Amino acid sequence: MRFFLVFALLLAGCGLPRDPDETLKHIREDKIMRVGAIERADRPTGAAEAVFVRRIADRLDARVALRTGDTERLLEALKAGELDLVVGPLSRKSPWAAEVALIDPLTKEGDTPPLPFSAAAPAGENAWVSLLEAEARDLRGGA
Repeated sequence: MRFFLVFALLLAGCGLPRDPDETLKHIREDKIMRVGAIERADRPTGAAEAVFVRRIADRLDARVALRTGDTERLLEALKAGELDLVVGPLSRKSPWAAEVALIDPLTKEGDTPPLPFSAAAPAGENAWVSLLEAEARDLRGGA
């Protein structure tokens, strides 16, 4: 029991989770959240994505700088540090899953549209990813 208490205190002192590239810090300081929305002719941007982005922006008191485009270009921009977040129909089976942090789906199974809308964040930005995952869980109703 004592070991776990000491371990927990050590972890708390480490400041985990953290963002090596300080994504969350930059959004809070600059008051701008750079978001890419995946455009597809067969799937317009969904309401769940819009609500998700708005809730995060409100929580951080930031305005949204929106860029639309295809999946590849937006995920390349995310990886290059030009975007903070990409939203749209994303799959864990995507080759990008190894290069970006995929956030759990923003919609529950059985919701419309059937392909869950999701989000992607820069890999390794753990504080930012944790905030996004918590908001996604809340949006799904804790599921």
